[in-house]
Amino acid sequence: MPSFQANCASLVIPIGTAVSNIFRADEVYEDAVALILYAPTTLDGADVYVIETTDNIDAVAGSVWTVHRIGDQGSLTDLLAPAAGKSRTYLEIIGCAALRINDQTDNVAAERIWRVTKLFRTD
Repeated sequence: MPSFQANCASLVIPIGTAVSNIFRADEVYEDAVALILYAPTTLDGADVYVIETTDNIDAVAGSVWTVHRIGDQGSLTDLLAPAAGKSRTYLEIIGCAALRINDQTDNVAAERIWRVTKLFRTD
Protein backbone atom coordinates (compact mmCIF):
# COMPACT_ATOMS: atom_id res chain seq x y z
CA MET A 1 0.00 0.00 0.00
CA PRO A 2 1.60 3.33 -1.03
CA SER A 3 2.24 6.13 1.43
CA PHE A 4 1.60 9.78 0.68
CA GLN A 5 2.90 12.96 2.23
CA ALA A 6 1.05 16.22 2.86
CA ASN A 7 2.07 19.49 4.45
CA CYS A 8 0.01 20.57 7.46
CA ALA A 9 -0.31 23.90 9.16
CA SER A 10 2.61 24.73 11.45
CA LEU A 11 2.77 24.46 15.22
CA VAL A 12 3.63 28.00 16.35
CA ILE A 13 4.58 29.39 19.75
CA PRO A 14 3.96 33.16 19.54
CA ILE A 15 6.57 35.54 20.94
CA GLY A 16 6.26 36.05 24.70
CA THR A 17 4.24 32.86 25.27
CA ALA A 18 5.11 29.24 25.99
CA VAL A 19 2.40 27.16 24.27
CA SER A 20 1.74 26.54 20.58
CA ASN A 21 -1.52 26.37 18.74
CA ILE A 22 -3.46 23.10 18.98
CA PHE A 23 -3.58 20.31 16.40
CA ARG A 24 -6.81 18.34 16.75
CA ALA A 25 -6.74 14.88 15.20
CA ASP A 26 -10.10 15.32 13.46
CA GLU A 27 -8.87 18.53 11.81
CA VAL A 28 -5.23 17.69 11.00
CA TYR A 29 -4.03 14.12 11.34
CA GLU A 30 -6.80 11.55 11.82
CA ASP A 31 -5.74 9.88 8.53
CA ALA A 32 -2.02 9.96 9.35
CA VAL A 33 0.25 7.04 10.17
CA ALA A 34 3.04 9.44 11.26
CA LEU A 35 3.74 13.13 11.77
CA ILE A 36 7.10 14.71 10.96
CA LEU A 37 8.03 17.87 12.85
CA TYR A 38 10.75 20.19 11.55
CA ALA A 39 12.16 22.51 14.21
CA PRO A 40 13.14 26.11 13.58
CA THR A 41 16.86 26.72 13.12
CA THR A 42 16.99 28.77 16.33
CA LEU A 43 15.43 27.98 19.69
CA ASP A 44 15.77 29.65 23.08
CA GLY A 45 18.97 28.50 24.78
CA ALA A 46 18.48 25.44 26.95
CA ASP A 47 14.68 25.60 26.95
CA VAL A 48 12.88 22.25 26.96
CA TYR A 49 10.10 21.84 24.39
CA VAL A 50 7.74 18.96 25.14
CA ILE A 51 4.80 17.54 23.24
CA GLU A 52 1.60 17.64 25.25
CA THR A 53 -1.48 15.61 24.39
CA THR A 54 -5.09 15.31 25.50
CA ASP A 55 -7.93 12.84 25.07
CA ASN A 56 -10.42 15.70 24.62
CA ILE A 57 -11.68 15.57 21.01
CA ASP A 58 -12.87 19.17 21.39
CA ALA A 59 -9.52 20.33 22.76
CA VAL A 60 -9.02 23.99 23.61
CA ALA A 61 -6.32 25.81 25.55
CA GLY A 62 -8.23 25.21 28.82
CA SER A 63 -8.41 21.44 28.31
CA VAL A 64 -6.46 19.05 30.53
CA TRP A 65 -3.06 18.59 28.86
CA THR A 66 -0.33 16.13 29.86
CA VAL A 67 3.25 15.74 28.74
CA HIS A 68 3.25 12.72 26.44
CA ARG A 69 5.61 10.05 27.71
CA ILE A 70 7.26 7.21 25.83
CA GLY A 71 9.25 4.12 26.72
CA ASP A 72 8.77 1.14 28.98
CA GLN A 73 7.14 1.50 32.36
CA GLY A 74 10.51 1.31 34.10
CA SER A 75 12.13 3.98 31.92
CA LEU A 76 9.55 6.48 30.73
CA THR A 77 10.75 9.76 29.27
CA ASP A 78 9.02 12.95 28.16
CA LEU A 79 8.38 13.18 24.43
CA LEU A 80 10.39 16.17 23.22
CA ALA A 81 9.89 18.30 20.14
CA PRO A 82 12.89 18.17 17.77
CA ALA A 83 15.92 20.28 18.66
CA ALA A 84 16.89 23.39 16.67
CA GLY A 85 17.42 22.64 13.00
CA LYS A 86 16.38 19.00 13.38
CA SER A 87 13.36 16.93 12.40
CA ARG A 88 11.75 13.86 13.88
CA THR A 89 9.10 11.36 12.83
CA TYR A 90 6.45 10.70 15.48
CA LEU A 91 4.36 7.54 15.53
CA GLU A 92 3.48 7.69 19.23
CA ILE A 93 1.04 10.60 19.10
CA ILE A 94 -1.22 9.54 16.23
CA GLY A 95 -3.80 8.02 18.59
CA CYS A 96 -4.14 11.18 20.69
CA ALA A 97 -7.16 13.45 20.26
CA ALA A 98 -5.02 16.59 20.12
CA LEU A 99 -1.48 17.84 20.62
CA ARG A 100 0.56 20.98 21.11
CA ILE A 101 4.14 22.03 21.96
CA ASN A 102 4.95 23.59 25.32
CA ASP A 103 8.17 25.39 26.28
CA GLN A 104 8.47 24.10 29.84
CA THR A 105 11.27 26.49 30.69
CA ASP A 106 10.09 29.99 29.82
CA ASN A 107 8.20 32.14 27.34
CA VAL A 108 9.91 32.26 23.94
CA ALA A 109 11.98 35.31 22.97
CA ALA A 110 10.80 35.13 19.34
CA GLU A 111 8.08 33.31 17.44
CA ARG A 112 8.99 29.62 17.14
CA ILE A 113 7.58 27.65 14.20
CA TRP A 114 7.70 23.87 13.74
CA ARG A 115 6.71 22.90 10.21
CA VAL A 116 4.64 19.71 10.07
CA THR A 117 4.16 17.01 7.46
CA LYS A 118 1.92 14.00 7.77
CA LEU A 119 2.37 10.61 6.19
CA PHE A 120 -0.86 8.84 5.29
CA ARG A 121 -2.21 5.92 3.31
CA THR A 122 -5.37 5.50 1.32
CA ASP A 123 -7.23 2.22 1.27
